[in-house]
Amino acid sequence: MDGKQGYGDPGLLCEACGNNQFGSSGKGKLCKNMRMLYILQDGAYMPLQLALPPTSIKPYKNFVNMAFALRNRPVYGSLVKITLKPVSTNGFDYSVAVFNRVRDFAGEELAAVKTYAEGFRKMVKEMLEQRAQAQAEAAANIVQTVDAPLELPDNDGHFAVGLLDGERELMPA
Repeated sequence: MDGKQGYGDPGLLCEACGNNQFGSSGKGKLCKNMRMLYILQDGAYMPLQLALPPTSIKPYKNFVNMAFALRNRPVYGSLVKITLKPVSTNGFDYSVAVFNRVRDFAGEELAAVKTYAEGFRKMVKEMLEQRAQAQAEAAANIVQTVDAPLELPDNDGHFAVGLLDGERELMPA
C-alpha cells in the first residue's frame, strides 16, 4: 500500500523482498511497484483510491516536482486533471497517466482542503498500522506442525489392524 512495507505473504520490506527483484516471475517481478493516490472528486465525501502502475510513476513524480515541490506547495494545494495517454511499445498497448494542474486553491478553500487532507492522511496511517499489527499477531498465532509419525491409541482389542472383519483373515499385501 505504501510502497515500502509488504503485506501478506511474504510481508517483508519491499526493498529487500525477493518478489521485488527483476526475474522473480521469469520476465519481470512478482510484485510490481505501485503508487497509491487518493483522489477527492468535486462534491464527494470520500476519496477514490487510484493505483498507479509502474508506467505512470515517473510521470507522476515529474508532475509533483514541477507543480508542487518546486513551487513549495503541498500536493493537496491544487486542482489536478488526470487523463490517459495511449502508448505502444514492442507490440504492447497500454496507457500512461498524464497529470495537469488546473488551478491552485487559496484562502478558505485551501484551508478546508488542508484540514480534510491531514485528517484523511492520519486515518489512512492508523489503518495501515492496524493492518500491520493484525498481520503480526496472526503470524505469531500460527500453529507449528510437527512431522512426527502418527501414533494410534491402545484400543483394548476393539478392532484389529490389518485383518478383514469376519473370518479375521490377513489382508493381502
